[in-house]
Amino acid sequence: MKRFIYISIVILIIVFGRYQYIYSEQAQRDMFASVVVPPTFKLSLDNANISFGHTEPGKHVELYPNTHYNELKCISNKGNPWYLKISIIGNVIGPPDNNVGIDSFKWMVSRTTGDGVTEKGWHEFTELPVRVYTSGPMDSEGGEVTIQFKYRLDMPGNARAGNYNLNVLYTMTDTP
Repeated sequence: MKRFIYISIVILIIVFGRYQYIYSEQAQRDMFASVVVPPTFKLSLDNANISFGHTEPGKHVELYPNTHYNELKCISNKGNPWYLKISIIGNVIGPPDNNVGIDSFKWMVSRTTGDGVTEKGWHEFTELPVRVYTSGPMDSEGGEVTIQFKYRLDMPGNARAGNYNLNVLYTMTDTP
């Protein structure tokens, strides 16, 4: 009788163990996972104040000539090209009747960390946004891109000496 009970218990353990194995396989086959990654489209700036300080007529003033003046960080994981643009907001801030137009102020990209296309050399500021940088394939996959800028003021000879400042708008967009 003991032998019958022992054999019955062994059979139950084998059957139950096999049932558990089949059930766990079935459960694994029915499982799935889903991950949602929200889109990111972000621009940050480390220094927004562009001040040329006291400037004399006929002089060229470059802010931090041996390095960059400020930098932007752009991130997009949308998989599409994006564009960085720059423009001046409002009027030149300086002495009254200063004869200094916005075309006297220049910008230049000094360095980037992305794989996109940069506009090379010095460019005049305008009131309308102009393209500074066009993202490359890796830039559009979520990597952070750093873009460093330099600024220059070419003072006309008939301008008034004084302190000159600009309000600059940086725009990251998916429209060329």
